[in-house]
Amino acid sequence: MPPYSPARLGRTPPAMTRRDWFHAVVRAVRAGLPRRLAAFSPTVGTSLLKIAYDNPRVHFEVGPDSTRGHLELALHFEDGPASTIAYLRWFDREIVALKHDLGTNLELERWTASWGRIYELHPLPLFDARTAAETGARLAVLIATLQPMVESAGVSADRR
Repeated sequence: MPPYSPARLGRTPPAMTRRDWFHAVVRAVRAGLPRRLAAFSPTVGTSLLKIAYDNPRVHFEVGPDSTRGHLELALHFEDGPASTIAYLRWFDREIVALKHDLGTNLELERWTASWGRIYELHPLPLFDARTAAETGARLAVLIATLQPMVESAGVSADRR
């Protein structure tokens, strides 16, 4: 039996496939956002969900990690070295206020020269309607707070 099997972890199998769960998260996110922010472009895969606005390389992500047993909710900066460092500097100035408003488990991290993120980790949920609604509601809060900051940062897309 694979190490990530719900049965092996003593859980019941999920009520939804990941893809269906991601679609339910998208619906919950849209319902929780103001109209202007509800006009995003989702990319639903089998392993993760991305939500983008103007630049798909700067996007929100929902990433379940069965191996580590957590769910990442994040704003990813993957647009290149110049824009990534600009976004990280912009958000670094605001991280204390963001942690106060959004919770202390919010983290800001640079992984490589061209990749960074603001993220929080949650225990891996069962993929059912209730957790999709909860995840979507939390992601809507993150988007409503962080996306206007992305827009006001004045960061230009990297030219590759």
